[in-house]
Amino acid sequence: MTARANLAMRETLHVSAELLENGSIEVAFTFHLGDEAVLKAKRSISS
Repeated sequence: MTARANLAMRETLHVSAELLENGSIEVAFTFHLGDEAVLKAKRSISS
């Protein structure tokens, strides 16, 4: 899944998300000026 959005400051943001084999998700954000951020999340199972 890939999405694009234009921010109010006219900076382009590219977002991609991937569901990994271990059940976690990884979301990557890449901005027009080269900044990047990655969010990783894994489901926690409580007993």
